[in-house]
Amino acid sequence: MLTVVVTAYECAATIEYVLDGIRWQKLPDNMPVRILVGYENSTDRTLEVLEAWEAKLPPKGSVSLQILMSPGQQIIHGRVTGRGNLFNLLKQVGETPFLAFCDCDDIWVDPNKIAKQIEVLKDQEVAAVYGQTAPPQRQFDGSKNLFWRGNRYCFSSLLTRGTCLHNSLTQHEELLQKTPVFDWMFAIALQQQGKLVHLADPMVAFGVQTDEDAGSVSSWHGDSVSAQKRYSAITASQIAFSMSGISGASRVGAALLALRLYCGSKRFMRRAVRSSDPSR
Repeated sequence: MLTVVVTAYECAATIEYVLDGIRWQKLPDNMPVRILVGYENSTDRTLEVLEAWEAKLPPKGSVSLQILMSPGQQIIHGRVTGRGNLFNLLKQVGETPFLAFCDCDDIWVDPNKIAKQIEVLKDQEVAAVYGQTAPPQRQFDGSKNLFWRGNRYCFSSLLTRGTCLHNSLTQHEELLQKTPVFDWMFAIALQQQGKLVHLADPMVAFGVQTDEDAGSVSSWHGDSVSAQKRYSAITASQIAFSMSGISGASRVGAALLALRLYCGSKRFMRRAVRSSDPSR
């Protein structure tokens, strides 16, 4: 079985395309698909679209949809997030061989996405598989440079095992709940359980906007470059000083990244690297 976690907020214009991208995956052996949608109270027609889409599913088909109401938004380091919604869903996942995620403005454009990733996960040393994503086509006050750096771990391109989620929550639940950049922190939690593989195949359209006059669905898209750097720096600091089970070298690397993001200076980073090199 494949379980797909979807968070839905103010996404009436895109959520149907998101669900279609999941439904039309070409899966081996007619694998059943369970879609868990966390709905946050929206001012648009998001819930109506979700219910209409669910009503069109064949009663005995391989795809099922379950809508869960969000416990409410959560403020993390001054930023309003849907983390409470996400964790409410994660607690409901239960036992599942395969687990994927998709944000409500990201669309799986490759019908073989999951099948390709399952092939990679046949190697028991692999904990998770990511795919290539296209950059946002919308206009937003964010850093495309940061997008490309962080997008290797894009949440909506991820496929992992249900056991990996369980282990990650057991070991790092508090950090995962509090970190500003969940994608990065979850990737490190997964890396502690095995290899991370990144496929070059384009699989996800990121940050889709069907209405040119509409605002950003995800608050991250609307953040300024300085805010994105600050959230990334906080996450890197948490990895360096609060995360268990990582090597000393990884802690140093995360700390240096945090310093670079805080200071915004490449010159500072070069000096820090030179000073930490015992051969110099």
